[in-house]
Amino acid sequence: AKERASERLEERKVEIKEKLDERLQERMEKLADMLNEKNDHLTDVYLKHLERIEEVLDKVLTRVDKLAEQYDLDLSNFIVSAEVVRVEIDVVMDLVLVQKEKVYTINAETKEEFGEAFRATMSEFKDDHQIVRTSLRGIRDELHDFFSEVKETLKAATPADKNEQKFSIFNKRDHRIHNFSKFFK
Repeated sequence: AKERASERLEERKVEIKEKLDERLQERMEKLADMLNEKNDHLTDVYLKHLERIEEVLDKVLTRVDKLAEQYDLDLSNFIVSAEVVRVEIDVVMDLVLVQKEKVYTINAETKEEFGEAFRATMSEFKDDHQIVRTSLRGIRDELHDFFSEVKETLKAATPADKNEQKFSIFNKRDHRIHNFSKFFK
């Protein structure tokens, strides 16, 4: 009878261990899925942000072309600067696309290993996204600097009485360029 009871106890321990291992595996998969969904969401936001930056750059260049024609100015150096910004936008876009393809997994055999594995995966996730956000901030700052340089050059090259009238369009329509910082708080 004792042997039978001890066998049942051992069988029960094995069943409980299997159930715990199964639950642990489900928990790891669920957390990894949540991280991957968050990664997809954040990279989509980053891509939309980059598209908006490109739109603002295009608008600024369109206005520069119109004003250059109107006042017969040579602003080819701004075209070159804009292309440099575009190349950097493409580099960051590639970085975001690589990040979007990344799949996070949590690998652990025991409950004790699970905590450390999860912390390591979360740390990797945070570090990866910090790199992307830093790159986005750099692009935003470069666009802002480009925008300010264009504005100052055009103000200096155009008649004084027309400055307020012509450059008020920059301030009214592209105020969003200054509000990109909200994204990075």
